[in-house]
Amino acid sequence: MSALDFLDKATWHHEPATWSIGKTLTLVTHDKTDFWQNTWYQFHRDDGHFYGAPVTGDFTAVCEFSGDYTTLYDQAGLMLRVDAQRWIKTGIEFSDGVMNFSVVVTNVAEPHRQQSRPERSTTAQLGTGQLDSGQLDSGQLDSGQPAIAQGHSDWSVIQQPLLHGPQSVRLTRINDAVLVHYLNTATLGQERSSDQKHSGDQWRLMRVAHFPAGGTALLGPMACSPTRAGFKAEFHRFVVTEPIADPLHTPP
Repeated sequence: MSALDFLDKATWHHEPATWSIGKTLTLVTHDKTDFWQNTWYQFHRDDGHFYGAPVTGDFTAVCEFSGDYTTLYDQAGLMLRVDAQRWIKTGIEFSDGVMNFSVVVTNVAEPHRQQSRPERSTTAQLGTGQLDSGQLDSGQLDSGQPAIAQGHSDWSVIQQPLLHGPQSVRLTRINDAVLVHYLNTATLGQERSSDQKHSGDQWRLMRVAHFPAGGTALLGPMACSPTRAGFKAEFHRFVVTEPIADPLHTPP
């Protein structure tokens, strides 16, 4: 059984010009590729490289990968994706001159619907158009059409300035919850190959997040380089199993 068998049915979202798959999956990113929605930056980016295979129900996925991280926001890892507005990516991201274990969660907030219109409304400027408070609360535009739901991303990081060699992240989905871990290696600060394992390696919890339950999603390796072209990433292992027994308090 290959360490990449799960990807046999994977397809590309924004296929890179340079990539290959054999014992490992390697790729080189296009210029200024990214996944992000709205928050802080107020832009929408959905042109990162993602090699996703269908997945349903509950599962645990482990991704082992490496990259030539040299430039701000170089990143590689795994992604769980429903669409452009609902996804999770986790892995390594290069920021402030160091490598960080990173999680970005993007979800669509349910719009608040007002039960009754107020007798008086105030006006809010929105670009060159205007919306009154009743329209804002009800999610209706002046045209009478419902407002388009947009995803919003958030980002959390754990700085790891001494990392070397391949790293691993783990994502477990159970019902409408996702739990994300990184592997804290016993050989921190030392070179090691992807097949070296040590008794001191421990999975550390990074995130517990809401994610829509049910239906089919896509799962697989992801890489981006928001400020340049030519970031090289390599994926050594991508394994999907039944969910681990207790992902919140699992033993190391």
